Amino acid sequence: MKKRVIILLIIYVNLLGALMAFSLFSVATGKADIVISGIATDSDGRVYVGCDKGIEIYDQSELVRKMSIPTSRGYKFTIVNDRIILSDGDYIYTINSNGEILGTQTDSYENHVRSGNTFKAVNGDIYRVKSFLFRTKIIKNDNTVVYRISDRDLAAKLALEIAGLSVVIGVPCFVSKFKKSKTV
Repeated sequence: MKKRVIILLIIYVNLLGALMAFSLFSVATGKADIVISGIATDSDGRVYVGCDKGIEIYDQSELVRKMSIPTSRGYKFTIVNDRIILSDGDYIYTINSNGEILGTQTDSYENHVRSGNTFKAVNGDIYRVKSFLFRTKIIKNDNTVVYRISDRDLAAKLALEIAGLSVVIGVPCFVSKFKKSKTV
């Protein structure tokens, strides 16, 4: 019985390691974005989605381009007068729609950049980030889907969630099985 538990534990650790490696490698290399740092729209109706490695710009649900950002850590952003106002917690960057930095200032936290799961456009349209079964999408107030997480991003997100859940459930199960097999 003890040998069987050890074999199952080895298989479990290998599968968990593979899931974690796939997910972390995908995120670290920029192949997958699993976190949305905010959403905004410009006056032309293009949707800007803040992802791990930059801002993705969508026009009518099609990816137009990715814009690199001047920070390698977490950030929040919004759009005011067709200019991106981005904060990384230390600095506030003003960026035009071509990705050029127009200005930088120290973040005083007085007018802190707010960005979240809802954005109200200048024309009154409301955009919301929704998630169902890890499938993240951005929906306009008329129920039009303007962004949907890619299959690669979804796979990386699911792998990370499954790995985390299996640690929470699996480790206590193996510990209790191992204790039972030790007493027998």
